[in-house]
Amino acid sequence: MKTSFWELISNNKIEIPIIQRDYAQGRAEESRIARTFINKLKSRLLSNEKLNLDFVYGKVVDAKLVPLDGQQRLTTLFLLHWYIATKEGQNTPEIKNILANFSYETRPSSQDFCKKIVTDGIAQIDNSKLLSLQIEDQKWFSLSWKSDPTIKAILNMLNIIQEHFSDTDSLVFDKLFGTESLITFNYLPLDKFKLTDELYIKMNSRGKPLTEFENFKANFSYYLEIDEKSKLDNEWYDIFWKLESSKSTLEIKKIDNQFYNFFSNITLNFYVEENDVDKNFLDNFYLFNHYEAVFKDLNQPIKDIKLILDALKSYTDDEVYFNDFIKSTNITYWERLRFYAVTRFFIKQGALSTTNKEIYHNWMRLCRNLINNTLIQSPSEFYTAIRSIKQLSEGLNDIYHHILSKDFVQGFIKNQQEEERLKAELILKPNTDWQNQIEKIENHPYFDGQIGFILNYSKEYGEYSIDKFRNYSLLLSTLFTDYKGNKDYLFQRALTSLGYYIVDISSSKTFCNFETGLRAKADNWRKVFNDDKKNLVLKSLLDQVQFESLENDLKAMIENYSENDWKKTFIDNPKVLDFCSNYQIKKNGEKIYLARSTANNWKRKAELYTYDMYSTHFENKPLAPFNRIVYFETVDEPCIFIENWFYEKHNFALDIYFDEVFSISFYDRYENEYPEEVNNILVEFNFEIRNSRYHLKTTIKDKQDFFNLIHSICKKLEAIKLKSRKEIEQMEL
Repeated sequence: MKTSFWELISNNKIEIPIIQRDYAQGRAEESRIARTFINKLKSRLLSNEKLNLDFVYGKVVDAKLVPLDGQQRLTTLFLLHWYIATKEGQNTPEIKNILANFSYETRPSSQDFCKKIVTDGIAQIDNSKLLSLQIEDQKWFSLSWKSDPTIKAILNMLNIIQEHFSDTDSLVFDKLFGTESLITFNYLPLDKFKLTDELYIKMNSRGKPLTEFENFKANFSYYLEIDEKSKLDNEWYDIFWKLESSKSTLEIKKIDNQFYNFFSNITLNFYVEENDVDKNFLDNFYLFNHYEAVFKDLNQPIKDIKLILDALKSYTDDEVYFNDFIKSTNITYWERLRFYAVTRFFIKQGALSTTNKEIYHNWMRLCRNLINNTLIQSPSEFYTAIRSIKQLSEGLNDIYHHILSKDFVQGFIKNQQEEERLKAELILKPNTDWQNQIEKIENHPYFDGQIGFILNYSKEYGEYSIDKFRNYSLLLSTLFTDYKGNKDYLFQRALTSLGYYIVDISSSKTFCNFETGLRAKADNWRKVFNDDKKNLVLKSLLDQVQFESLENDLKAMIENYSENDWKKTFIDNPKVLDFCSNYQIKKNGEKIYLARSTANNWKRKAELYTYDMYSTHFENKPLAPFNRIVYFETVDEPCIFIENWFYEKHNFALDIYFDEVFSISFYDRYENEYPEEVNNILVEFNFEIRNSRYHLKTTIKDKQDFFNLIHSICKKLEAIKLKSRKEIEQMEL
C-alpha cells in the first residue's frame, strides 16, 4: 500500500519498539550519508518530483503501529515534518496533535523528548544558530538527554535538515502534509499478510549503523521496477559472490565492498561522459554525492547499468578487466578505461555469447591496444579517452571497417591509431593469416599491441610480406622472452656490436631495460623501435640470425667485433652490463660511468675501465702482499681499492683510477714515513711523491699492460715482505 508519512501518522499512533536499535541515521559518523538523503528529499520537494522510499514493514499492536523495518526513515520524516511546520509557521494545535502520535519505546528519555519537541518545541527557528543549540536552550530540555544516543542523533539530523532547508524561499509544507505528499513509501502490514516479524526483528535489533553499501542499495532501488529490486540481493549480488566463493574464507563484507566499488566506479565513468573533472574531484569522488546526477535520466543510464549487470552474470573475466575495476584502492585510469570498453560492448550487444564472441574479441583488441599504448596521466586525458571509446563504440559491430571510414578520435595517440588502421586493412584481406600472426605478437607482454615497426620491417616492394612478418615476430618474441637481461646479455652485446642503438633517458643513456610498464617502454626499447636509424641496427641483427641458431649467431657477432673503442668493453665483458642499474650509463667523451643506482644523482656508480679491469683481473683473486681488493662505488670518483698490506708499522694501500689513462695512487693509511726499501721500489717503477702519496708517472691506456705493471710492482713488494719475515725468524733463532 503506497502511503505518506503524514497519511500514516494521521491514522495511527507510531511507536518505535524497544527491540529496535537506537536512531542511527542521524549519528555524527553517518552525517555524509544523512546529508545525501536530506538533499535528495529537498531536491524532489523543490522540483515537485515524487520520491518513493521503498518498503516499510510493521504491524498493529494494542492500537499502535509498530514498525519492524523502516524506523530510520520514519524518524527522519517525523523530524522533517516538525521542522517544516515550525519554520513555515504551520505548527497549529491540529498539526501538533497528529505529530504527537510519533513516539519511541526504546528509552523513556527518547519518548519524553519526542513528546516535548512536538508539544512545547520552539517558537521560531533562528537560522543564525544551530538548531540543536536552540533546542538545548529551551526550559523543557533536560541536560541528561544529551547522553541518550537517539536524542543525540535526532539533534544532529535536525542540524542537517536546517543546513539544507534554511535557505528555501518556496513553501514546501503543502508538498509534505496532506493527501498529495510528494514523499511516499510502500507500507506492508505484516499481520494482514500473515508474515512473521522474526526476520525483521533480528535484522534491526543489531544496534549497528547501515554500511555505505546497504545505504546505497536502498537508495538505488528507487530507480528500479518492483521485479528488478530483488536482483540487487540475488542475481546481481551473485556476480560478486562467485568471485569470492572459490576462496577458503568467504568474507561477506568484501563482497559488499566489491559491489559498492562497482557502483562507485561505473557511476564515475558515466559521469565523465558528459562532465569535465579535475584531480580534486576524482580524489574526493563520493558515490552518494553524484549518483543522482547520473541516474536522474531514468531512460538511458539506468537502462545501461541494468544491461551491464545482466551481462556480467555470465561473463568470464579471463583478462581480469572486471576484477581490476572493482578494487578498493589504486585503480588506474587504464583499468577504468579497459572495463569501460567492456561495458560499451554490453550496452551495444548485451551478454557475451557464441554469436557475438568475435565482435567482442575485435572490439576489445582494438580498445586494449589504444588504451595500453597511450599515456593517460591526467583527469582531462582520462575523460577524453572515455568519450573517445564511447564514440568508437558506435561502430562496435564492425569495428575494423568503422575505423577505416572515420576520422581519428582525440583520446589516443595518433601513431597507434594509424597502426590500428593498417592492421585492420591487413586483417580484412581475404584468405590470409594476418589476424592470427598479428595477434600472436601483439599479445607478447612487451609489445602489448604496438608492433608497427615489425610491419615496417616486413615491407617488400611496397607490399607487406606475411612470411617476413612471421619470421621477424618469432625472432623478436624469442629475444624479448629468453634474452631479456639474461644469457650474459647476449642480445644487447650483439646489438651493440652492429651499431649505436643506445638511447637517451634523462641525463643518462641506456642499453634498454625490459620493464613492461608503458613509461618504461617509452623510455627504452620504443625509442629504438621508433627511431629511423636505431631501428635499422635492430633490423640488421634480425637479418643476420636464424631462429634455430640464435644463441650461436649472437655469440659470433660479439666475437667478430674488432674495433678497439669504448663499446668493445661492453661487448666483451658481460659483467659491466650486469653492474648497471637499468642498463644505464653516463658518457662524456672518454669518461663513462656505470649506474649502480639511478636515484639521487647516482650516489653509487662505477667507472667503465676500472670496473672492467676489476671484474676481469682482480675480483675474488689474490694479490699479495695485499689482503683485500674491492671496487669503491662512490658519488665522487670511483676506483679499485687495494689495501691491508701490513708491513712493520704501516698499512699500505693503493687506488686505481682511469681518466683517459690508468693511474695509481700508493699510500700508507697510517700516514707514517715510508721505509727506504718501499721508496726504492716505487721510484724504480717511475713513481713520484706528491702530498704524501706516490703517483705513477708512466702513461698506460691498455688494460693488460697496466695489469702486468701492477702485478710486477706487487711481486717486488711481496719480496720485501718475505725478506722481512726471514730476518725476523733469524733474529728469533
